[in-house]
Amino acid sequence: KASSPTTQVDLSIPDEETAELQCDEVQALEAIFPEEIKLISASSEVDGKIKYEHPIIYHVKLLPNDEEDVFSAKTRWPVHPLTLKVRYPHNYPLEVIPDFQLMHEN
Repeated sequence: KASSPTTQVDLSIPDEETAELQCDEVQALEAIFPEEIKLISASSEVDGKIKYEHPIIYHVKLLPNDEEDVFSAKTRWPVHPLTLKVRYPHNYPLEVIPDFQLMHEN
């Protein structure tokens, strides 16, 4: 029996529909939280649309509810900044949730 050649799929790159959902989400987050979101993945504009390098990775700067709480003895907020690293797997959002990593500067 002859075996048919197998096609290898690059699991780091989402299909077109998933990629569009991911791009739309990142653009919405950047519009809502312009100071807190820092895109790590490269991006470019192609035919008037922003395209992102996959996997999409960005950092979210976590801030206390009230800036004065940072200096209050009552707060438990860390003195050094906290950042949430978010990475979109190739099958997010249709099958899985993003990968999250909490980062703390010392």
